Amino acid sequence: MQNKRMIFGGLVVGLFSLGFFVNVRIAEAEVNTDRLRLDSYSSPILDGERQKTFKVDGFASYTGVSWDTVRIDARWAHSGRTDSSPVWTKFNGGFSHVFPVGDAQRCGLVVFEAHGTVRGLKYESNSEWAWVDCQAPRVLIGKPVEGQMVKAGSNVELELRIEDDLLAAKRWSFGLGGYDLKIDLDGQPVFSGKLNVASPVLQKWNVLVKEPGRRGIRVKIQDKVMKSDEKTVWINVDGTAPQVRVISPTGGQAVTIPSGAMPVVTVEVEATDPGEISSGIDKVEFYLNGQGVAAARTPSEDNKYVGRFGVSRQGAHAIRVKALDKVGNAAEITVNINVVFAGSTAPAGKPPKPSRTLPR
Repeated sequence: MQNKRMIFGGLVVGLFSLGFFVNVRIAEAEVNTDRLRLDSYSSPILDGERQKTFKVDGFASYTGVSWDTVRIDARWAHSGRTDSSPVWTKFNGGFSHVFPVGDAQRCGLVVFEAHGTVRGLKYESNSEWAWVDCQAPRVLIGKPVEGQMVKAGSNVELELRIEDDLLAAKRWSFGLGGYDLKIDLDGQPVFSGKLNVASPVLQKWNVLVKEPGRRGIRVKIQDKVMKSDEKTVWINVDGTAPQVRVISPTGGQAVTIPSGAMPVVTVEVEATDPGEISSGIDKVEFYLNGQGVAAARTPSEDNKYVGRFGVSRQGAHAIRVKALDKVGNAAEITVNINVVFAGSTAPAGKPPKPSRTLPR
């Protein structure tokens, strides 16, 4: 038999496979665990909604004499409550007591110990523990938001927050083996497995959304005692490119700059974003001979966008117009025009002097 001194230092919570491992030590006297012991439990996590009692068994023996007193204590870490069994007197052999669990004062971590006295000496048993799970987990979806527009074929960031009483306990990051996370897109599995232990409360995943339309991302979390919660967020997937056409100038048109006028070309286009799921036109970009020269975000009238930009020389020019919707789908068209200066164009003027606040 092995003798130990157990010194009270608070609850020390660790983990093994299914949950926490707890040692609670109280300095009273020399302890011999072969003389006074509690039985170990194979499943230390209980469902406090369905299971309202928990039986604790132990054994007491002392060669040649009986124990003067033996009792079992149950100490609840969250509420600070202590429940005790009846006191057995002049006693040797097996003992047991059924403790209530699962009410408002009896949830979370509970530590069981047997205490006894023989000939004025105080003894305590090994510590056994259980976690009484009284709350179902909760899953909250932070991203994407309900109705968010996304581009077909893109990865959508899914950001989840997991809440549970077990996760609020000390050193919970070692106790995640009992949680299962499932993610599906329109009923098709995306992920099924354990929580990411690097950040168990905040979970992040990328969900590839290929097809356009209204799509549902469903998330389900389940804890060790099969309590669960699930949420679904609906997103709108735009897979249709905008439609764009140049109203003026037309392809091959000669654009004449009058004598004395500024050498500026005005291009008017029509841009729309068709499709059952439409994010809308974000902007129209204008390119002259491959160089970006203007952009329009606000239509001048229904679906009409105008770009004005200067040209430095006469002759052939390629004007490319690119329309983009709000999720990044794009369409473009190019027209070739011929610019003619009818006379001397107005000078562009001297550039302004730099501000004195700018470095020289």
